Amino acid sequence: MINNTNISQRTNQLGAAQTSPKRKAKNIAAALFALILPIVLLLFSNTLRESTKRALLLCATTVIPSLFPFVVANEFFTWSGAAETLGMPLSGIMRRVFGLSGACASAILTGLVCGYPSGAACAFGLYLLGCCTADEAERCAAIASNAGPAFVIGGIGGAMLGDVRLGIVIWCSTVAVSLLAGVILKIGRVLGGGKSVASKAGSEVFSPAAIISNSALIMLKICAFITVFGVAADAAGIFADLLGFEPATGALIRGVFELTSAADYAARCLPARQAAVIIAAIVGWSGLSVHMQTASLLPKGLSLARYYFVKMLSAPASAALCAILIRLLGI
Repeated sequence: MINNTNISQRTNQLGAAQTSPKRKAKNIAAALFALILPIVLLLFSNTLRESTKRALLLCATTVIPSLFPFVVANEFFTWSGAAETLGMPLSGIMRRVFGLSGACASAILTGLVCGYPSGAACAFGLYLLGCCTADEAERCAAIASNAGPAFVIGGIGGAMLGDVRLGIVIWCSTVAVSLLAGVILKIGRVLGGGKSVASKAGSEVFSPAAIISNSALIMLKICAFITVFGVAADAAGIFADLLGFEPATGALIRGVFELTSAADYAARCLPARQAAVIIAAIVGWSGLSVHMQTASLLPKGLSLARYYFVKMLSAPASAALCAILIRLLGI
């Protein structure tokens, strides 16, 4: 027998949920965005077309050649079990400082050397292999998501700002804040009395062919997000310029979406020291492009809540630390 009362109650609950003020506001916002987007695309079609070309060219000439080998190496490093093995000697330090397993040290080091999203990808892979708990994977991904030193020191410091020292200060500032955030997350978990969710204990096994295929898929996602949010950053920059915002504000607005174009804009439009502080905030935040890259790798059942907490903390803290270091070092 079908219980008509239960069906009626479920229908009423669904109807109430669909007409809730929060859902209505969300639907209205989505409708407005869907209405405005084609208008913007038509009004600025030439500019956005050029933005798309630049983003795709960046992916083809810089991102893929420089990042794809690291993606493949990171996938092999994680899924071969090397990350867990090499992280064992650091277990004591990781437990005391961050409250994480030794295997997570590999993800943090990967993020520091290779840049995002490699660190988070390694953390998520370790969880799927059963080398860490869900709680550890979430916290590890939050502090392992950093810009690589080659990009920040060489690309931003040397090429954009014309001073490698500023690149070093930016990278050190963002990394220091990220690692400090890891300590804060550990303290918060201890005070909250949270319990680790059991890991999946080796539920995933990758072959060499699967590692290469997965690396190609990750690379494709990265390029797609860079292109979309690079265009979004340029579009936001157009409106910022039309509204007469100062270059610092314009750079930050661009940085909400994508890091590289925002950093380049800041370096071109601001004095080097001021640009370095603004760029430190942008690198600390990372941009929606990086956030979506990380979200696309997130295993089912995990959350990015603490990841976003760290990113929101990192933006102002990295800028403040960068400014202090520039003044103390006399750069």
